[in-house]
Amino acid sequence: MTRACILIQALSGRGKTFRSAEGGKPLYLAPEPKCRLTVKAINPEANVVPLDTLIDFNKAIALVQKPELVDKGYTRIVLDSYSELTELMPEWLQMGFPLQIQDYGTIGNKAMELVRALMKSPIPVVIISRSEAKEQGKVHRIVPGSLGKSAASLPAKCILTAETRFDDNLGWVLDTNPDEYTQRAGLPWVPSIFTGSMDEFLALVEAGPTATTVTTARRIEAAGKAADAMQAEREAPKTAGEVFAQMPLPEPTPVSPEAAAFVDGLTPVAWCSPEECVEVTDLAGRHMPKLLGALASYLHAKGAMPDPKNWTRLTKEGHAKILPHLTDEQKRRGLIAHLNKQYAANAA
Repeated sequence: MTRACILIQALSGRGKTFRSAEGGKPLYLAPEPKCRLTVKAINPEANVVPLDTLIDFNKAIALVQKPELVDKGYTRIVLDSYSELTELMPEWLQMGFPLQIQDYGTIGNKAMELVRALMKSPIPVVIISRSEAKEQGKVHRIVPGSLGKSAASLPAKCILTAETRFDDNLGWVLDTNPDEYTQRAGLPWVPSIFTGSMDEFLALVEAGPTATTVTTARRIEAAGKAADAMQAEREAPKTAGEVFAQMPLPEPTPVSPEAAAFVDGLTPVAWCSPEECVEVTDLAGRHMPKLLGALASYLHAKGAMPDPKNWTRLTKEGHAKILPHLTDEQKRRGLIAHLNKQYAANAA
């Protein structure tokens, strides 16, 4: 079976990597160092294969054609990006500088070896290309970009060319609406504006003209749900300050004068270094090990430790105020007594 091979193009920062990486289990060929840092964060199931050398490139040609990719559960292959791949070729092929005219043809022919291998893959393929503006007559068109002109042939080799962009109501979408300014080219049975996952999009492409396409009513319903979700996300708190501002205030509890002085001095604006956090936890562990969790809860309740399970998130002022209570015997006994009283349930 011939699997779908589609081209995704857009300017930098327009969601190409995000839309291609999310969902499923992609085998991700990554000439671009930038995308390697983000793909695993977007999709922990992704297997990122760096392409740093000509040896990596040749191994990738063999890898993408292996039938066992299906058995290993991969749902698609992504090349991110063809543009970067061509830009690495002069170094890999040890070309001189400046490049000669014939070098560009060599670069394109070599990069196309991987494209031809991808078209023989047992699973669907997404090829990403950065867009660039080309002046054709009096019109500036957005076309796939590369070192040389080889990227210009990608739309003809791929079954579909889509552009990623952000829609105010739908979020990140795949757009295949053709126009005179881009090389977008869709298929009659595939929605021209698509909001689902990349695997769903590829499945629609492969289903062919007999596929059940999304009806107008379902598109409107999906658009409404997406718009509601986007609005809820916009209204949701984004920063730690907004989150804390929306939290209910804790019930007031009586505290000792020393504890009150400690709390009054807290201003959580700077964080302890790892060494300072270790100092506090070591002292607490030696002198009050049974109350270590209670101490964390106490600091958390007073705003000095946002995450009661993460001692590295302790404020510098919290460290400065709590340290005397852990090093002075009398203050330590008072703090232990206070924690025993206020947080008996946590210490039990």
